[in-house]
Amino acid sequence: MTCLFAFSCKSETTNGKELEQASLPPVEEIKTIDGEKWKPAEFKGKRGKWRDPSVYIDGELAGYLWYGDLPKGFEPIWIEERESLDFKPGDKGPKFKINKVRRFLFSDYFESLGIDLKKVTSLQIQGSGSHVAAIEGDQFRKHKKGLAWTYGRQVTGKAKVLFPEGMETNTVFDLIQSVSLYIDKTPPTISENDKAVLDGQEILDIPYYGPAARGGIRFYVDNYLVALLKRNQSEELGAKLGTPTAEEGFLWPLGAFLEHHGVLAKNIQSGQLVYADKLVETKTSDELLKADFETTPRAKGHLLFGKDKKKVEVVKFFTKGVKR
Repeated sequence: MTCLFAFSCKSETTNGKELEQASLPPVEEIKTIDGEKWKPAEFKGKRGKWRDPSVYIDGELAGYLWYGDLPKGFEPIWIEERESLDFKPGDKGPKFKINKVRRFLFSDYFESLGIDLKKVTSLQIQGSGSHVAAIEGDQFRKHKKGLAWTYGRQVTGKAKVLFPEGMETNTVFDLIQSVSLYIDKTPPTISENDKAVLDGQEILDIPYYGPAARGGIRFYVDNYLVALLKRNQSEELGAKLGTPTAEEGFLWPLGAFLEHHGVLAKNIQSGQLVYADKLVETKTSDELLKADFETTPRAKGHLLFGKDKKKVEVVKFFTKGVKR
């Protein structure tokens, strides 16, 4: 196994599980702008903690289910659905039409991350109210071509789970708050009210992790999340790596940011910039590593990339010849 990156003060890893959260200027508190109270949208509302459908492997954050975050090489399957058409009595025309719709298989998703499904002991999907649908490993493998998710609007909107008929699970629902896959660690048991239980304690957060990860700009290497750039911590990292801007933000050299998070920049071959679940641009390693990006307190979960300041929410890096 070849090590691609390591995290400071932690053991080396090749799958990005040991995630360090970078920081931007703290803005969870209300700020005054032009004499008015203001607070970033991502910190508003009581349901903000479950805003992002996050994925965990043995309790380690691996990524998110937003369409723009999905792994390279992972493709949906297409199925046909029949939609009824409006018609009047006596109409001889068609009374339905066939639509092709996307379905995203959990089995294909985890295999794109290099997971051997034979080793999976449990898949637990958390919905609203911290209710958990637990699927044993044998059931997951038996229904691997049926257990899937979709989005509210084709490739945008909230992720919704689709439970196949005949699959054994304790409960069903639609909206996905988080997904936890277990291989080596002991999966939580499920209580009578469909909550996760670990060491005799009911867990409302993510088992082995804590409060669900939310917000931030995501950086991936070979499909695994390696850094989450958040704004609700100290300015220390920005002051160390970046240059202050007139907008009270920072200008960051991307290469230095990666090196700080243990990513070996010399292994990067290409990358992709994503915003609003859409590919903005594909970059070569030179274009990426020589570029700067800017962060500002008022940016809504995105950075400004390069001289033309393109809005970016997700940066994906890819290497060549590095196997997991």
